[in-house]
Amino acid sequence: MWKRAKTLILIFSFFLNAGSPQAPSDWVIGVDADLSLGGASAGQAILLGVRLAADEINASGGLLGRKLRIEARDHGGIVLRGIENVKELGALSNMIGIVGGIHSNVILSELEVIHSKKIPYLIPWASADELVDNGRHPNFVFRLGGRDQYVGEFLVGEALKHGKRIGLLLESTVWGRSNLKALKKTLALRKIQPVAVEWIDRADSNVNVQISALQRKNPDVVIMALNAPEGALAVNTMTERGTPFRVLSHWGIAHENFFKLASASLKKMKVEFFQPFSFSTFQNNKKDALLKKLKEHLPQAENGKIDAASGIAHAYDLTLMLGAATSKSKSAERGKIRDALESLAEFKGVACSQRPPFTPQRHEAVDKGCFFLAQFSDDGKVIPSPLSPVP
Repeated sequence: MWKRAKTLILIFSFFLNAGSPQAPSDWVIGVDADLSLGGASAGQAILLGVRLAADEINASGGLLGRKLRIEARDHGGIVLRGIENVKELGALSNMIGIVGGIHSNVILSELEVIHSKKIPYLIPWASADELVDNGRHPNFVFRLGGRDQYVGEFLVGEALKHGKRIGLLLESTVWGRSNLKALKKTLALRKIQPVAVEWIDRADSNVNVQISALQRKNPDVVIMALNAPEGALAVNTMTERGTPFRVLSHWGIAHENFFKLASASLKKMKVEFFQPFSFSTFQNNKKDALLKKLKEHLPQAENGKIDAASGIAHAYDLTLMLGAATSKSKSAERGKIRDALESLAEFKGVACSQRPPFTPQRHEAVDKGCFFLAQFSDDGKVIPSPLSPVP
């Protein structure tokens, strides 16, 4: 399977860079994500966001007199592959930064290499708090996305609108543990304990035991932090057992892979998920321009069907931030680019980010005021939930 996946990525990379000469002197931005397995649709969305931003940078003259090109690497959600990807990309003398994917456990395992090679590492999706709160000084990790602490606060607030009996269904990884910490802390502030905490392993094939345990506790709401394959398995098992819980989910399921696997169950139960961005929010010139570009690359975008839109927008903005920091530093030295990311006076992108996006004390750019709940329409579009209007 891995050989087939590598072949697919080589083919994709060929088309990605077709028509763009890859001179050794080009600056390189790496992409390190799942591009072929359970998180592939989200990974491909992130890669597309990087591509569109790189095209824009090159159309404006490039960076410091050179073009920017993309080197994409597929880790398939596997830690050791991620580490090798970062080592390989980090060895490129003309590489100015890496954009990561959706898997917190992979990035956590890469932190030692990231910092030993002084690589500005930009996260558009993976949300474990420890990725940014990593104890490194200087810290080379920056994020525009859903930090678990913030998402937990948001999901608990939404869950309490439906009752105080809250069950948790979490992935048994560093990401799941990060969510447990955030959710329990937020619930404790309201003097509430979860009625159940159930764990699902990555690549589990049967979760009847976990769903049965939730069923016995009869929660008003289940807060879920699972990625697409396991999330779909959990939701499908709920419907098969006749226990269509109301589910509020982290954004690990917010892409096409989940919808394909769980679409029949979604007609029988309410599954909503956290989102920090939508093309249906207030419009601005940059968002309109990005949407126009997307319609050129994704025919389905004409009908409003944009898979993993947040991943596209966040990766797009982070790539432009990296370009701005490189220009500001007037250098391709990674340490200087890192410093410049902390001192961008203002950045106006398409996603909801703070101004300035980063500071020496804060490497989280997302604006919490833009969070909302979404759901899948019958044809697979991500749409705002009726009772959770987009800000």
